[in-house]
Amino acid sequence: MSRGRALAYCVASGVALALSFPNFELRSLAWVGMVPWMLAVRGRRPWAAYGYGFVTGLVCFGIVLYWIPATISNFTRIDPYTSYALLFLLASAVSGLVSYAPCALIVEWLADAGISRVVAYPVVWVVFEWSRNFVIAAFPWASLGYSQYDLFPVNQLAELTGVYGISALLVFPNATLAELAVGGWRRHLRLVVAAATVLALVCTFGSLRLAMLSGRGGGAALRVGLVQGDIPQQLKWDPGLQDKTIDTYLQLSRRAVRQ
Repeated sequence: MSRGRALAYCVASGVALALSFPNFELRSLAWVGMVPWMLAVRGRRPWAAYGYGFVTGLVCFGIVLYWIPATISNFTRIDPYTSYALLFLLASAVSGLVSYAPCALIVEWLADAGISRVVAYPVVWVVFEWSRNFVIAAFPWASLGYSQYDLFPVNQLAELTGVYGISALLVFPNATLAELAVGGWRRHLRLVVAAATVLALVCTFGSLRLAMLSGRGGGAALRVGLVQGDIPQQLKWDPGLQDKTIDTYLQLSRRAVRQ
């Protein structure tokens, strides 16, 4: 694959994966959006794979974190141009250290050692996704599994694995489709059967779990009150208004208790 085509594939994956998250809601793209990126880095030397992975992550996080420049420029003295530069730096750091770039590097290195990409991708991806809880200012934003927040038969898996199991589940069919694109479905028929079986088992578990939860009844009712002070962001952290802010929430809480 030519360099230009590979870059185009990486950009396409970055856009597709970003669109799978709220507020875009094209969540089905998470099941296939990694395929162009995986094809672009396939067979390349590890550091070349790293570079192409970096492009995918930069595009994806640059879109998903669209809200950061406005937040910075509205609530600090940093000008809008600098705030976009900070977004670029954050997206670069996440992509280059704990996401697409190192994932591509390690998977291609493992593939050279004879380890299947279909096995390696879900494992390596989840390791880096989990590590974002501790690296880059503990910024676990946009874990892939979050894109499926309202696909209830699938996201019941989180009861057993957390969001990382859902992320791994999404990476697996992406890696499978990338293999099929290279070798055809006849050559990888067992892989197709395995992917379909895993998805069927997850959906079956989720459906049974939902039915079990909806069938529960007869327990004591629990009344819940929720309070929202509706205090503007630019006032919430003003030390001179701290007592007023706390009083607002105390009054609302007392009102909720009375009700």
